[in-house]
Amino acid sequence: MNYYVQGVLMQTISGLGKESRNRLAKIMRDTKGTFSVSQVADILQLPANKAAKVLSRWMQQGWVSRVRRGLYIPVPLEAPST
Repeated sequence: MNYYVQGVLMQTISGLGKESRNRLAKIMRDTKGTFSVSQVADILQLPANKAAKVLSRWMQQGWVSRVRRGLYIPVPLEAPST
């Protein structure tokens, strides 16, 4: 499905619902580069175990990459798919 935002053609991002897109966008706005489970928990106002599950799901979907245990970085949209 395609849609327009302020005259720009947008496409629905596959595999990531509206709420998840909004959450990920908020994390990317509020952090610089990498982010930890505790930062995500604070930003999204979630318990740490729930934030870790969100990050794990996004990692499985290819939206974030794990740098090391508890530290993640968003995958650039230009990144080639696997």
